[in-house]
Order: sequence, then C-alpha cells, then structure tokens
Amino acid sequence: MKLEYSLKFKDYFLYNMWHQLQSIPNQLLYISVTLFISYSQFAEKGVLVGIILLIVVYVVLWSGQQVLNLLLLASSKNKPLLTAHEIEIREEAFVESTKYNKSFHYWPGIVKISSFPGVVAVYISAHAAHIIPNRAFESKDHKLKFIEEIKAKTASA
Repeated sequence: MKLEYSLKFKDYFLYNMWHQLQSIPNQLLYISVTLFISYSQFAEKGVLVGIILLIVVYVVLWSGQQVLNLLLLASSKNKPLLTAHEIEIREEAFVESTKYNKSFHYWPGIVKISSFPGVVAVYISAHAAHIIPNRAFESKDHKLKFIEEIKAKTASA
C-alpha cells in the first residue's frame, strides 16, 4: 500500500495537540496545578465555585500550552517536515520518503499506530511519529485498512 500527501502546518499542530492531550505526565501536571490553585476556593466559597475554578484553570493552562505549541511549531526549521511525503507499507518495513530523506522502519521498530481527529500517527518511538493526514486516504475504509495492515505487520514481527 502506498500513500502520497503533503504535510501541512495544521496537520502538524493537530498531531501535537492530540499527542499532548494523551500524555499522562502533561495531564498530571495540569491537574496538580489546577488542584493546587483551586483548593483554597473549595473551603472559602464552596464546592460549586471550586469546581468552576478547576475547569477554568485547566482550560487556561491547556490553552496556554496550545499557544506555546503554535509559536514553537511555527519555526522555519520544520521545512523538511512540512513537505510532500510518500508512505509505503512493504513486506519487510514501513517506508517514508520526502525530498529530504528516506526512512526504513522494520516492523519490530514500530511502537504503535494511533488515529486522532484529522491525522494518523505511526510511532517509531514514544515521542516521534510519522504524521499522516486523513486527506491522504481515499476513504474511511481505506484509512481503516491502512491501520489494520500496520497493526497486523507489527503484531507478527
């Protein structure tokens, strides 16, 4: 199976947002800070005000993180990432190539595959993935077949 697509900034941002949302250390930090800030309000103003403050502080922290992500990801150093990509599932490896690189990842080296809203991520380590936008797939069934094929190859490796 072969896919061709051009990775855009929006795809890169979406991947980072969903990846961080699933990060347990990030969530523990946000929840800890939120609880620390809101704790005194529970005793002084009651449970309802405390819960509202919990939600507001969490949303502010999460929004701040996304603004920081936008600034960091907007770097011109991402030129080799934000380009045309070709993905190929071969019998022996997952192959990704651009005009800047060609990567072979043998099936035992694929950590996992995740589907997020807007993108699919093929992880080659805990924090590195090949990002494939949904528009690279002909249909939802094509996307599901792609995911299942990678899962089957990694399971048998």
